[in-house]
Amino acid sequence: MKVNNRKEIAIAMYGFFFLLILDIFFLVFATKFLILDKATLYGIFRIVFVFSIWRITLLKTFSLEVSEHILYVKYRHPLSANHHPVLEVPLQKVMFYKIERGIMNYI
Repeated sequence: MKVNNRKEIAIAMYGFFFLLILDIFFLVFATKFLILDKATLYGIFRIVFVFSIWRITLLKTFSLEVSEHILYVKYRHPLSANHHPVLEVPLQKVMFYKIERGIMNYI
């Protein structure tokens, strides 16, 4: 069984890239056609640009894989190349932990 959020993160990442492109187009359009103070215009541009870049850097894909004997948990940034497991645990230990935790909570 494999569970991940790759599609949702890809949609969010493309949305933030689209917001960056719209921000650049707004800057070009506003400098030519709108009468705004340069400090206000560049301030709006910087705020939207920094917010979009900040949100893109915080995106993480999460993958949970359960094979016959091992439980894998993987985190990675959508733009990075490495895809190493963060947590790799034998499934038997997870089951024993659940049983022991249930017994301790009952007692």
